[in-house]
Amino acid sequence: MISYKLENHIEELNKQVISMDQGLSYNPEFRATKEMHDYPSRKAQLIRSLYSKELEASQYSAEIIFKSILSRQGERWQNFGESPEDYTDIMLLGREMIYRSGIMNGELEKIIVKIADNYGHLLNIDEAKFAECLNDIPQEVDSENYLFIDDQTVKYVPGALKKIGSYFTEKNIKFTPELEHHFAGWEYFAYGLIEQGKAYLEGLFAELKEKNIKKIITITGQSHYLLKHFAEKLGVEHNFNIINIIDILEELKTEQGVYLHAGSFYSRYLKYNEKINQLLAAETDSILPSSIEFLPLYSKGPRMNQVNIWQFPLTAEYELYLFPEEIEEAIYADGLKQIEKSIHKKLIVFDPYSYKVLNEDNYDKEFGYFTDLIKVW
Repeated sequence: MISYKLENHIEELNKQVISMDQGLSYNPEFRATKEMHDYPSRKAQLIRSLYSKELEASQYSAEIIFKSILSRQGERWQNFGESPEDYTDIMLLGREMIYRSGIMNGELEKIIVKIADNYGHLLNIDEAKFAECLNDIPQEVDSENYLFIDDQTVKYVPGALKKIGSYFTEKNIKFTPELEHHFAGWEYFAYGLIEQGKAYLEGLFAELKEKNIKKIITITGQSHYLLKHFAEKLGVEHNFNIINIIDILEELKTEQGVYLHAGSFYSRYLKYNEKINQLLAAETDSILPSSIEFLPLYSKGPRMNQVNIWQFPLTAEYELYLFPEEIEEAIYADGLKQIEKSIHKKLIVFDPYSYKVLNEDNYDKEFGYFTDLIKVW
């Protein structure tokens, strides 16, 4: 029996409803629309009203609840020090309630069908290109290490795998040859398909267990949060030691002044801000006047900014459906506007979806992925 249910999170829901939204000026959806129903607390209030039957589920209310990229930006916990999990849990479980109401079944079933039609994946991956990528990953028959290669990295930043492979080769860290690319499964939960998602994760861990591995190394914030932290919340048991590549890296190197954009999973879900800051030094005694509250920018590098929970998101860090395109574009433009207050020479992002949206926009300034700064000798 799954215990991750809205009925078990009522106290957390009530706290979110009475939020004063002091972090509102950072909330990406509200900044994009200026609509009161995009206050984080208003979404929580709507979920509570639907749960208590004060309101009937409708297409309109469903669209409001799904109108969030789940960035954890600008919500109450940032000011009051409350658990960063609560609001996300309320949103995911509220979306499950919408799914169970049948209001958006047509749209949500399309996601389930797409995964089924694509052999358990949401993204189409070029298998020939993936096979080439695997040639760069050091492998050994008796290795008990497993590199969790997520579909989004393969699809959106394939060049990152070559650099990652070179790094692990230098460190003499080898992986089982039984490597695959994986749909991590976060979209199940992001769209309220909680039971399907739990079943998927259980199956994924069962498959990995058959490979006789003990350690899993993740290479994105999303995969790490899902496998190490969210699975535990669902009661999905495993015996793997799960670590992220950021936990292994000793440093990043560059001769350029770079702006590091960690993304929502690394900065707010995992709280890896200090770990990332420590990978690349910064001359913090010289702060630019263009800095805004909580977002220090530096006039000297090589790191030109402080990575923290207040960094504006560029996009949702999962496959985004049921979301107004104009709001998605506004969030992206708003995130770039904050980044461009800096005087960096190159923008470095830590999430495949941020890299993807910059590529799709044909961003006309220099940008790259964090693996570009992994130096090997």
